[in-house]
Amino acid sequence: MNRRVIIMTAVAASLASTAAGDDNEIYQTDPIGDAVVRRTDPGNDGPINPDSVLPDLVEVRIGAWAPFDPVNDRYTGALIDPDDAHIFRIQLTIKGLVNPPGPIGLAGQPYQPYNFGPSPLYTFVDFDVDSQKNSGGELVPLAKFRYLANAARFNGRPEDSYGQRAVTDWSNDVDDDFFTSPQFERTGAEFALVMCGCWPVTLLSDDANAIFEPGETWLVEGRFFERAQGFQEASGVSGGSDFGLYDPWTEIQFKHDAISDTTTITYVGALDMQGAAALRGGQQQPADTDVENDTSVYEALKDVIAGAGENWSDPVDELIDDWEGRNPEDFLDVTDWEFNALVGTTYSTEQLDSLFYVWTDIGFNCKSGDYNGDGEDDSLDDALFCQTFQDDPVIVQQFALGFNMFDANYDGVIDADDHVCCLADFNGDGALNILDFVAFQAAFQAQDPDADVNNDGAFNILDFVAFQQIFITGC
Repeated sequence: MNRRVIIMTAVAASLASTAAGDDNEIYQTDPIGDAVVRRTDPGNDGPINPDSVLPDLVEVRIGAWAPFDPVNDRYTGALIDPDDAHIFRIQLTIKGLVNPPGPIGLAGQPYQPYNFGPSPLYTFVDFDVDSQKNSGGELVPLAKFRYLANAARFNGRPEDSYGQRAVTDWSNDVDDDFFTSPQFERTGAEFALVMCGCWPVTLLSDDANAIFEPGETWLVEGRFFERAQGFQEASGVSGGSDFGLYDPWTEIQFKHDAISDTTTITYVGALDMQGAAALRGGQQQPADTDVENDTSVYEALKDVIAGAGENWSDPVDELIDDWEGRNPEDFLDVTDWEFNALVGTTYSTEQLDSLFYVWTDIGFNCKSGDYNGDGEDDSLDDALFCQTFQDDPVIVQQFALGFNMFDANYDGVIDADDHVCCLADFNGDGALNILDFVAFQAAFQAQDPDADVNNDGAFNILDFVAFQQIFITGC
């Protein structure tokens, strides 16, 4: 039985269960309409094309996939049981019409972000294939462009244990030392879907004006799916953008749906070398160290595992150590993978002192207002903000190249505009009780300016009356 018949048989066997909505695909969604501008240039004033659509993340899906005709149309097919899969599919959906990214002056490329339209999409979607947060990641400077380094630009942090690794104060948290806290470099991700504007993007579809327009479907080629570059030193692969980097030239589909006004970006790739052969339409090749021939997740992991038994310099040794002795076949079920996403656009003119991108949305499981990292936005977070910033505004250092999580409105100043403090919680413990009256009385006796509740410049019975009224009303 030939390879295509095997795939078609698997598809037919799984169609009923797929239609019923089984476990052949996982996905996460993000609220529509929450896209905001998060520049990364000092001054927060870099120009943005007024005709650009701000990328608004809708969802990310990943599933075990079987194309009906893998050689000629890998994007039409069916989800199948992961145990039977040799191919997988990733779908990133953005609200509105966004187009493939043009180059932004990196790696010797010109600054031409609008090569394919006014709304270029730049994104990093990280995939953790083993659910181990110490066995993958990026080194500085690449780590600065990933989810953990930027989630708090949106006034929050991840709700799970990764939240303690998120950058919350750029000027204090980001340095060149892998081992200092927070360890935002240790993302746990082994692979990523990347649209960075770093490499040429080639249009593979016929299009008269080469501008992505409503209702169109395009195929484009670039270095879109890569293994974490933190493994580079320990890798023996060649043929990528540099020795040790597993980032082959790959194809993705951009498809705009005019009815829903969404753009879906789809990547279909090989889990193993059988899947790679099916997509190419030839004999199966062995897993090797050449990125210019057939590639797969299996091959990329096999190379990592081979390097894990050697001694490497820190921090590479830290990222790869847990992979020693593993079997790559144990990590090919994409429904076990975990992922997050960071999306944005760029500036209309090159900003040489910026971090290149204007971030607009993140996903997933990021709790806005969770300042203390306990997964909740509650009175404890209110107390933390108010204890720290209630009295005097604080200027955010290096803004907006850097940021501070407490700067909710992203204006470079932490002040009352970012958070409404509960004045009745006078001792800032997150609770309203007799201890707040005790703290207020002590402050009044010391003529602490905070005890001048009615702000009349005097300390008298009117302040007690004002404080009591605030306490009764709850803040």
